[in-house]
Amino acid sequence: MAAFVAVAMIFGGGGSPSPKAEIIVQLGFVAALIGWVWWAPGRHDEPLLPVPRELVWLGGILIGLPLLQLVPWPPGLWQALPGRELETASLSLFGGAATWQTISVSPSRTLAGLLALVPAVATMWATAKLPPHDRRTIILTVACLALERRSGSRRAG
Repeated sequence: MAAFVAVAMIFGGGGSPSPKAEIIVQLGFVAALIGWVWWAPGRHDEPLLPVPRELVWLGGILIGLPLLQLVPWPPGLWQALPGRELETASLSLFGGAATWQTISVSPSRTLAGLLALVPAVATMWATAKLPPHDRRTIILTVACLALERRSGSRRAG
C-alpha cells in the first residue's frame, strides 16, 4: 500500500492533466491490488481490521455518484435537467431527442473521473484495514515524499 501511495504521489494521479501519469497510477493500483490479494490473506502476525461503516458509505457515495451519471435515463428525466435545452435541440435535428441519455454531459470525462476515483477509494478502504504500525509506514512514506518534493522545488527555484 505504501508503494502505491508513493507512485500516486510521484506521478500525481487523480489531478494531473497528463493521461500518461493517470495510466501509470492506475496500473500501479492494479499491481498493488494484486499484491494485496496475494499478500494479505497469508499474513498471520496481525489480523486485518474491518473497514469502518462510515468509510464504506463514503467510498460507495464517491463511486456511486459518477456511476449514476453514466446510467442512461429516460428522455423526460434528462431533458428536465437545467442546461439541457441545447442538447435537446441538437438531438431533435436527427430524431435523437426521444432516446435515453446519461445525466453526464460528458460521459467520457465522467468515466475518466470514475477511473481516477476507484484507486483512491480502494486505497482508503485498504488503509483502513491495516494495523496501526502499517498505517504509520504509509504516513511516513507520504511525509518523506512531501519533504523530498519540497526540497526538490527549492533546488529548482
